[in-house]
Amino acid sequence: MTLYTWVPVGLSVQLRWVVIGLLSCMGWLGVRATVSAYERLPALASKNDRIAIFVGAPTRNGFLESDSDVAESIKHLQGYFRGSKEFRLVDRPEDAAVVMHVLRRYIAGHAGAVGVPIGNAAVFLSMPRRVLECTLRVKDYERTLTAVDEDTDTWKGAAKRAFKETRAWVEVNRALIAN
Repeated sequence: MTLYTWVPVGLSVQLRWVVIGLLSCMGWLGVRATVSAYERLPALASKNDRIAIFVGAPTRNGFLESDSDVAESIKHLQGYFRGSKEFRLVDRPEDAAVVMHVLRRYIAGHAGAVGVPIGNAAVFLSMPRRVLECTLRVKDYERTLTAVDEDTDTWKGAAKRAFKETRAWVEVNRALIAN
């Protein structure tokens, strides 16, 4: 008699099953196990599953392409992804379904000015456009993401904008990311 059962194994492999066949032969019982692993990808079975994302700096020849500004923006982004219900922050790009690299941040002109009344006069403070430039990678596909903050005049605001744009992009491409 042969009995087969499907048992999921592992957290980091999407489809990994153990086929256990119970064999009975002449009064003894043997157990045979066969493991077959398919494409290594974090599990994304349903819409409720959290997508694994890595946020960091790109590397070239083993060196991180980063400075203190990029490192600060990476920390801001990691905080937003860590606190989200849609994503699971991972420590290595190999473990992620989506890899986000923070390339640079800069000020791209001004979004206008804010007038602050002081007595009979007003002081106008300019509002710079803070830009955070990133790439999103899923398997062989790569997309440039440019997030512009015109509201808060903070780098954390630019990171929040990048987080929101990434969340929207992942939501519309969830089926492709999962496969």
